Amino acid sequence: MVSRFAILSTLLLGLGGLWPVHTSGRADEPAKVAFRYDGKPFEYWRTYVLTELKPQRRIEGVRALAAFGLHGYAPEATAALLRMLERYQPEVFSQGLDESEVLEIDEVVHALAGFGPPVFDALLERAKRPSIRTFTERFVRAYETTHQGTFLSRSTFDRLVKMAEGDDDVLAQFAARLAASAMVANPHLKQAALKTVLTSKQPDRFVQALSHALDAEYDSDIPVLLEALGPRAKPAVPALVRAWLKSGLVTGDCRRILQNVGSSPQAILPLLVSGLKADSAYTRQLAAGYLEDFGPGAKVAVPTRLCCLKDSDADVREAAVKALGKIGAEPRRVVPALALYATDMTQTRASRVSAVAAIAAFGPQAKSAIPALTRIATNEADDKDVSSALNGATVHDLRIAALRALPRVGVRRGAFIHLLTQMTQDWLDSNPDANWVCDGAVAWAIDYLSGLGADARPATPVLIAAFRQITMDPGHQAAIARALAQVGPPAQAALPALRTARKATDAGLRKAAALAVDKIDPQPNRATTVMPLVR
Repeated sequence: MVSRFAILSTLLLGLGGLWPVHTSGRADEPAKVAFRYDGKPFEYWRTYVLTELKPQRRIEGVRALAAFGLHGYAPEATAALLRMLERYQPEVFSQGLDESEVLEIDEVVHALAGFGPPVFDALLERAKRPSIRTFTERFVRAYETTHQGTFLSRSTFDRLVKMAEGDDDVLAQFAARLAASAMVANPHLKQAALKTVLTSKQPDRFVQALSHALDAEYDSDIPVLLEALGPRAKPAVPALVRAWLKSGLVTGDCRRILQNVGSSPQAILPLLVSGLKADSAYTRQLAAGYLEDFGPGAKVAVPTRLCCLKDSDADVREAAVKALGKIGAEPRRVVPALALYATDMTQTRASRVSAVAAIAAFGPQAKSAIPALTRIATNEADDKDVSSALNGATVHDLRIAALRALPRVGVRRGAFIHLLTQMTQDWLDSNPDANWVCDGAVAWAIDYLSGLGADARPATPVLIAAFRQITMDPGHQAAIARALAQVGPPAQAALPALRTARKATDAGLRKAAALAVDKIDPQPNRATTVMPLVR
C-alpha cells in the first residue's frame, strides 16, 4: 500500500505556484468580488464557518468556500478552512469524530483537494499547529483513494529538509517522513534529493529526525531513504531494528539495508537480544526468528534463548527452539534443555518436532539426548495427546523425527537396530489383525530395517513376522522380501509366505518374492522361482 505521505508528497509540486481559477476566458468575465453563493458574498461565508459552532450547519459554509476557491478565492478560502480546523484538538482526529464532524472534515478534504498543490504550501506554513499536522495526515489518507498526484518539486523538498533539521523534534519528524515519501514517490527527484540531504548543513540532524519518526510510527519509505543515504545513515540502525521488530517486518531486505548503511549484522545482536525480552509476544517471536539467521554468530543470545523456552507464548517458544539448533553453541547447556522440551507433552507437537531437529543439529555433541529421543520414538501415549495433534504435526512426525535424529547424535548401530526391531514387534503384538502398516513410525522402522540388506539379520524374525501379517501392504512386503533375499538362507522361515507371495496381484511384490525365494532356498527349484519373472 502506498504511504499516505507519498501521496501528500506528490501533491507538493505547485508548478508555477498558481491557485486554480475557473474562468470562461471571456473578456467580460465578472470580477471575483461579484460572485455569490446562495446570494451571499465570500466574506459572509468566511465569517460563517469561523463563527458557527454547530458542525452540521458549517458544512454548507465549507461547500460555499469550496465554490469560491475555484473562482479566485483559493488562498483566502484555504486560510479560512484551516483556521476553522484549528478549533479541533489533535486527539479528536485519532480518538474518533462524531458523524457530523466526519461529514464536515470530508467536505474540507474535498474543498482543499480542488484547490491544488498550493494548498500544501499553506499546510506547511501552519505545520507547527498540531491540529493541522494531524489533519494533514487524515487529508492524505482520504486523497490517496481518489486522486493521482504530481511530483514534489525540488524547492519544496529543500524546504522539507531544512524543516527536518530544525530544533522542533515533532516538526522535524513530520518533515523527514514527508521528505522520505517524496523521494520514493518520485524517482526523478531521488538523486537531487540525496544531494540536498548530503550537502545540507546538518545531515546528521536529518537522519536523527528520520530515526525519531521511525520510533513514533513505522513508514516503509524511511528505510528506503536511509539505505540510499548509505553510511551516513548508520546512526539510524537502532531505530530501524526497533521499527522492524515492532511492525513485524523483519525480512531479508533488512539485512541488505543494514549492510548498505555500513552496519554489520552482528552489530544489531544486542538489539535483537533485548527484543527477546519485549512485552509484545510478537516482537519476541520476530527477534527469535531473526536470530536464527545468525547461526553460530548469535552465541551471545544463548542464555536469553534458553529462557525463551519457558515463554508464555507458544510461537516464541518454538522460534527459540529453532534458533538454538541453528546457533549450535554451548551443547552442554542447550541439549539438556532441548531434550526436556522435546519430551514435554504439554508443548505443541510441532514445536517438539523442532526441538528434536535442533538436537539432531548438534550431532554427536548431543549424545546425552539419546535416552530422551528413544522415549519419544517409542512413546505411543502421544497418540492420546489431542491438543498437540491439532498444532501442525502428527504423532508420527514426532516419533519419526526422533528416529531420524538418533543415528545423527551417535546411537550405536546395534542398539538402534534392536530398538527398531522391538518397536516393530510391539506393534505386531498389539495389532494382530492389522494387515497393513498404519503406524508411521513403525513403517519408517520397517523401511530402515529393510534397507539394511544383509545387516538386517538380527531383525530377521520380526521382518518375517511382519511379512506374514501385512498381506494388504505390498509395498512394505516387497521391501522386506528384498531385505530377506540379502540375508539369504538364515531367512528360510519366510519361504512359505514368500512362495505364496509369488502369486500376488502386485507385480513388484511378485518379483521381490521370487528373487527372495531364489536367494534363500538352499535347494532352489529354478523352474518355480525364476520362471515367474519372465512369465
